[in-house]
This record gives sequence, C-alpha cells and structure tokens, in this order.
Amino acid sequence: MTWTPANLFRRRRGVERAVPRGELIAVMGATGTQGGSVALECLNAGFKVRAITRNPESEKAKELVKKGCEVVRADANDLESMKAAFNGCHGAFLVTNYWELLGGGMNHVDACKKEVEQAMTLADACEAADVKHVVWSTLEDSR
Repeated sequence: MTWTPANLFRRRRGVERAVPRGELIAVMGATGTQGGSVALECLNAGFKVRAITRNPESEKAKELVKKGCEVVRADANDLESMKAAFNGCHGAFLVTNYWELLGGGMNHVDACKKEVEQAMTLADACEAADVKHVVWSTLEDSR
C-alpha cells in the first residue's frame, strides 16, 4: 500500500484508524505546500488541527483559520514555543526545511547539522507534551 495523507486516516482492510476522529493534530509548515495539504486532509478526515507557523498574521494563516484550524506561532529553533504548540495534541506532523537553511546562507554541512538540531528540539517538545503519534518529513539523507 502507498501511504499518503489521504489514506493514513481512513479505515483500511478492516483495521480501525490508529487515531480517533476529533483528536487534535499539530501540523508544522501548515502555510506551505506540504504542511498545508496535511492540515486540510486532517480537517477533512474529522480531526482538529493546530497549524504551527512562524507568522500567524500571514494571509495563508488567516485562510487556515477560516477553514477551521487553530493557528499558533512557534519555531523549530525554540523549544519552549514548540512545547506550547504541541500541548494537548494527540499527534503531530513535523517538517524541517533544509533548503530554507541552505538558502539562508548556511553551507551544506551546517544546514544538515541545523536540521538535525531542529529535529531534536521537535522530538524533545513532542516528548514533553506527551504527543502519541509523530510523522517527521525531511530529506532522505540529512546526516
């Protein structure tokens, strides 16, 4: 079976969904292409969505509010903001963006190290908030 956001939440082959409808799911990058599609699919599947963004005043963030998302400000470089964003969430979709780091003036090695550092911050925040299910989207090789 090919796993997509659409079929992760659907009943497949007689197996009940892993996450009950109505649970709160945190979605990082919800104002972007990948996170935005995950946020909308989660809403369509009956979940509550907490969209995490660095700019909750953006037009894309305002559109998410109109569609039914709760939008909060948090940053993968700030553990406390991520703990607060994940508080009360059953699941989380995490995304780190190597290309943004590389485009921000970092070299390849430093961008990879920073992405791993962000991932560790996110893992620590999820653990502190007792998040039960986590999906992390990254490049295939971010050593």
